[in-house]
Amino acid sequence: MDKPDIIELLSSHEEAIGRLYFAYSEKFPLYSEFWTTLAHEEQKHSAVIIVLKTKVDAGKFSADMVKFKSELLKTMITYMEKELSKVDSGGLSLIQALSIARDIERSMIERKCFEVFEGDPAELAAVLKEMALETKRHIEKIELAWQENRGGL
Repeated sequence: MDKPDIIELLSSHEEAIGRLYFAYSEKFPLYSEFWTTLAHEEQKHSAVIIVLKTKVDAGKFSADMVKFKSELLKTMITYMEKELSKVDSGGLSLIQALSIARDIERSMIERKCFEVFEGDPAELAAVLKEMALETKRHIEKIELAWQENRGGL
């Protein structure tokens, strides 16, 4: 798989998270704004990644295939699609949705999803650092909502 395909997969990953969060916003109307805000931020991440792809295509920098494997992204996307299909089945609680979202966001940090690119550090580092910070803020927001709702386990 070539480098732009890795970037497209990363963008698809962000889009899949956004779709899941939009589904949660419909499933849990009292938390609709919470989930919708997170979903829009994931869409923004996807758009930023597509801009990075154009820079890879122009030869300004490259994706580091060693740090991040395409199979990992594919597995994560498949997982989100599976979770999305569960939303309509009816048995999902808010605390379960929050737990899933927390795990997804944490895995992005732990797996260093925003350290995929190398080269052109000044321009690129700022974008990736912001995405990592937003993901960490997502974790904090989700964790707070989880703590507020964990009594309903």
